[in-house]
Amino acid sequence: MGIQTELEALYRLQEIDNAIADLRREYARLDRGEAERKAYEEAKAAFSTLQETVKKLETELRDAELELKGVESKRAREEARLKSGAVRSPRELQALEAEVEALGRQRSRLDEKVLMLMEALEQRRTEEKQARQSLSIAAKQLQSKIDAFNTAATRMKSESQELAEARKEALAKVPSNLLRTYERLRETKEGVAVAAVIHGICTACHLTLPTNTVDRARRYETFVYCDNCGRILYVPED
Repeated sequence: MGIQTELEALYRLQEIDNAIADLRREYARLDRGEAERKAYEEAKAAFSTLQETVKKLETELRDAELELKGVESKRAREEARLKSGAVRSPRELQALEAEVEALGRQRSRLDEKVLMLMEALEQRRTEEKQARQSLSIAAKQLQSKIDAFNTAATRMKSESQELAEARKEALAKVPSNLLRTYERLRETKEGVAVAAVIHGICTACHLTLPTNTVDRARRYETFVYCDNCGRILYVPED
């Protein structure tokens, strides 16, 4: 195997490794919907809180209405006794009148309490409805991001498998001693061991190479390294 063939095989390996690195970076940049998940959790918590508030108000309203009903019933009975003439003792009549008045005041307080609870419950139910809608929207937005992530991840997994197979094929064409040099350079050169020369410029460090360096690399008589970055130079055929 000549130098040119080895370099072509090595450059092909470098292209595959570059594609793998690009794919990994793309995967790392994928939007996993963290902002949407946070918004969803906040909307869920807000909705849950309002649900509990509504249930509590409903319970309080039922209790107040029952209490009011009891007070009204008792007051009606006491008023009936007062009007019936069955109670003749002045002291008993005075006590009964005081009881009726007290029950009237209690009914007024309960009427006010029931009204306030009804207003608060109506407001909270409106807020609960809005919170349910917000939660629904947040859930759809989150699911949309999850679906997009899964679609992209599935595509990348398929591409990764294809690149892994291509790398195996490329590795088989690179001599072991050259492969060791390649891997050593990749470790110290940010993953790029082989740099193409385009219009006399090293595409890795982007500096213009001396003409004699480019000529030596183009002749494929030996492996030529960039005078600046130290990477193996490869001159593609025009």
